[in-house]
Amino acid sequence: MRTRPWTTILLIWGVAVIVLFSALLWFAFPTIRNLYDFFFGDGLTWFRPWTLEFVQEQFIGSIPPNATNVEYTDKDQNHSYALLSFSAPPAEADEFVSRFCFGRLFRGYDPFNAIDNVEDDLGHPIRTEPAHYYFSYSPDTSSDVYGNRCYENTRGGLLQIRIDRSQMDFYHVKLEISGYCQNPIAQHPCDGHSIDFFDMGTLDVEEEVTILSRLGGGSEWEISVEENQLYRITLVPLFEVANESGHASIATFPNVNENQAPVTCDDCRITVQGNVGTDGLSLDFAGTFTGKAFIWLFWMSGSFQPYMLRVSNMSR
Repeated sequence: MRTRPWTTILLIWGVAVIVLFSALLWFAFPTIRNLYDFFFGDGLTWFRPWTLEFVQEQFIGSIPPNATNVEYTDKDQNHSYALLSFSAPPAEADEFVSRFCFGRLFRGYDPFNAIDNVEDDLGHPIRTEPAHYYFSYSPDTSSDVYGNRCYENTRGGLLQIRIDRSQMDFYHVKLEISGYCQNPIAQHPCDGHSIDFFDMGTLDVEEEVTILSRLGGGSEWEISVEENQLYRITLVPLFEVANESGHASIATFPNVNENQAPVTCDDCRITVQGNVGTDGLSLDFAGTFTGKAFIWLFWMSGSFQPYMLRVSNMSR
């Protein structure tokens, strides 16, 4: 039996490899392009130098136009740290700090000189991790100082903000973005009181449920949704309340079982946080092909006041 020459066999293998590689390149090009953008373009902000210009563009917006004494450091261009301070006229400084921590600042609290409590409940409630919260306070801080520490993904992750309103003409602002709790440059507690979301069962669209505000209280509902439909979650007080009576966060995300493909969408995973005053607190999100979604409600403050929660289909 005559055998095929080795050169012919190698040629056939070479052609096969080229064809296979070309096919893979053809189908994978969008993925390759996305990976390039992810690492070298605008996709992955964590691996790009955090210059002041970059931080303003990606996270914090423009600093006040009349800001003076501007100081900025990124710790030798560390890729997940930024420290900014400046002075600005009162209206401009107030507008700037209102962008952070969902606009909630504690009077007499300086997060840069704070004592954190992960076991007891002395101080202000701080939540920077999904499953934990703790308390923090700053002794002997002036009542002209307001501050907070929180986690906002669109603002660079874990951050702390402080404003000193002791002078009439100019307020002093200090902002630090450290990204995550274990950042070696600025470490913060990663644990504390565990958050348990009590299973409240299913919630039908257009159904109203009553719930009591309670500091540290968490609730979870499952709802049925339709793909390409827009929904709105609304939380309002049943009686007239002060704006600071209840501060809550609402989050929603798809319920994906093991037999379904992963869900990648920005408008179906939403979190809002704020004071649930007279106007209430609302969140808009999109339904997905999974047909199910979870709602998480967590109270950052509250004194057992009744509130009404409702989910509406805004597409009908």
